[in-house]
Amino acid sequence: MGVPLDNQPLWEFTPEAWQPGIPDSCQNDTFDDVKNQYNGQGVVQQAAMEAALEKCFSDYQAGGYTQPVFTARTHPFGKTVPIDLYDIQLSPRFSWVPQFLETVPPTGSSGNLNITAFRAIFMQDVYAGCNGNGCNVDYAPGPWNSGSLGSANDTAGAMSAWVFPPSMLPAPLQGNPAAVGQNTYIQLIR
Repeated sequence: MGVPLDNQPLWEFTPEAWQPGIPDSCQNDTFDDVKNQYNGQGVVQQAAMEAALEKCFSDYQAGGYTQPVFTARTHPFGKTVPIDLYDIQLSPRFSWVPQFLETVPPTGSSGNLNITAFRAIFMQDVYAGCNGNGCNVDYAPGPWNSGSLGSANDTAGAMSAWVFPPSMLPAPLQGNPAAVGQNTYIQLIR
């Protein structure tokens, strides 16, 4: 039996209260309005919500905003979490990925790449069971996911992700993560 995928979408990490200093398109109420407008319409609702997220990211960057957007702190685990975390930090879809100096992968089976920074991401679509004709599973988090995900033995083959401008995140999550090794030079082996 497969492990269920996390189904909490990115817009749920915006606070319920109105946030000054960010575009209207990034407000929680805006996402709720779009979600409710297409409630029960599956693929249409998914496309509308992804378009709303795209508009939020686009408006934020184009408008030169600097206030963080994804700052919800609902403390879903109560006092079991020993430190005060933002909700997005508790999501298995939130992570950092390396940004490399090199613009092309190394030739051969291995090579050295120089990491210039780490970028915060939110894993959006997870694809599994892929072949030359497409993928058996295309899973994006949201209320439209209520049925089967396909074969229980499929493993993730690819994904798409939102790459955050650092200022969209709370201050402790901006920039490089605090404890990911001691240097920025690693060897990747294919």
